[in-house]
Amino acid sequence: MINSDAIPAEWKKKATPYLPLLVQIFQAEQLYLPAIYAFACATICKESSWNPNAENTKDKAAQADYNYRGRGLAQITWKNNYAAISNALQIDFLNQPDLMFQPELSLRAKAAYLRINYQVLQFIEAGDYESAAGFYNTGKSATRSPYTQKVSGDTFLWLPVFTDAPFSHKETTFPPEQPAQRFSENTYHVQAGDTFFAIARKLSVSVDSLKAANPQIGDFGSIHVGQAITIPS
Repeated sequence: MINSDAIPAEWKKKATPYLPLLVQIFQAEQLYLPAIYAFACATICKESSWNPNAENTKDKAAQADYNYRGRGLAQITWKNNYAAISNALQIDFLNQPDLMFQPELSLRAKAAYLRINYQVLQFIEAGDYESAAGFYNTGKSATRSPYTQKVSGDTFLWLPVFTDAPFSHKETTFPPEQPAQRFSENTYHVQAGDTFFAIARKLSVSVDSLKAANPQIGDFGSIHVGQAITIPS
């Protein structure tokens, strides 16, 4: 049972069976920072209430494409995110989205989503949980809403759970890829919702120059989250 008076009793009851699995899966993805576990728990509380059978049938993703609505503990939405996670884990969530109802696979998907959207990890490492929640939920760190406020506040509640044994086994404060390798002045990493045209506008370059700088991309209409794009000099 969770030994923390800050966690509501209902959350303790629902979360206890999944916490060792969550930590095991996140550490397998080389995510060792206790704050990352706390942030993951806060998003699970907000989005699925620790119900592995939870479905979000009313959000924008469900209305746009019902096949890629939020499911399970992870509540991943949008087709491009399902595709990116499928590619990262080599598990076919794209064609079998109901795999998200399996708790272990759902937690693996959440860990993979955080790894792909590494900006979230950067904000978590800095202790800026509301910016992390904004980027996690909308792709914009400046987003402020009841969602970001709730996730940020609940992250602080969950932190003590993971700062004591047996959950924290390593002292790593960031995944093995160093920030200098992940962030480059001449490289942009595709974010959720990006298109090649949108990236060109975001970087203030022409589409033609962006294409010319990226001859390795065979299909500019099929870029995926996390993909490295060379920024024209």
